[in-house]
Amino acid sequence: MTSKVDAIWVPIDNTIASAFSTVVSSNQTAKKPIYPRATAMVEAGGLASVVVDQHDLGVATGKMIAKVLKGEKPADTPVNVFSTGKSVINKKLAQELGITIPESVLKEAGQVIE
Repeated sequence: MTSKVDAIWVPIDNTIASAFSTVVSSNQTAKKPIYPRATAMVEAGGLASVVVDQHDLGVATGKMIAKVLKGEKPADTPVNVFSTGKSVINKKLAQELGITIPESVLKEAGQVIE
C-alpha cells in the first residue's frame, strides 16, 4: 500500500505509538516520509512533526483539574486548544530519503535530529 501514497501521516494514538516500529519497518522498501504527531516517533523513524510540548500540556491539564476539584463543573470547563507547537525534524532521515530541508526551516525548528 505504501507504493500508492506520497507520505504517511500517523496520528497521536497509543496503539499506533506502541507499534510504530512496525510502521517504520513496513515502510523500508517504499521509503516514504512518515509524519507522526509525537517527538518520540520522529526520533524513531518519522521525518518531521509539529508537536505540543508535553510539559505545557500537563500544566494546562493540571489547571483544569484544579478548577474541577475546587467545585467548577466539568461541563462548564472550556476546551483548551493549543495554538502553538514546536517543529521536530529528523535531518538524518531526510538525507537518507533524498529530501532537502531548507536551512532556514532547520534554524527555526524546536528540535533537529542529526
